[in-house]
Amino acid sequence: MNKEEKEELEKQLELAQPLSIKRVPLKTKEKFIKLAQEEFADDYGMTLKYLMDRYIDDQKYEYLVAIINRLFGLVAELEQRIKMLETKDSKPKIMTNSGEGVKR
Repeated sequence: MNKEEKEELEKQLELAQPLSIKRVPLKTKEKFIKLAQEEFADDYGMTLKYLMDRYIDDQKYEYLVAIINRLFGLVAELEQRIKMLETKDSKPKIMTNSGEGVKR
C-alpha cells in the first residue's frame, strides 16, 4: 500500500461513524458476523451496507411487481369491457322503413 492509499484509508476511518446496536437476537448476530467474516473480511460497516442495499433493492422489486400486477388487472378489466361492448353492438338492429337502424 503506497503512502496516498494509506492516507486515504486513514481519512476514511476518521470519517467513519461508530455504531453500537443493542438487543440483537443471538442467531441474527451470529449470521451477521459469519457473513462479515466470509464476504467482507470482518468489515461490519460494508456488511451492513450490503444488507441495506439488498433490502432496498428487494423493496423496489416488490413495489414494481405490485404495480405490474395491478396493470395486468386493469388490462384484463378493459379487455372484458371491450368484449362486452362488442357483443352489445353486434345485436341485430331493427330497420325502419327509411332504412335507418334502431338499436334494441
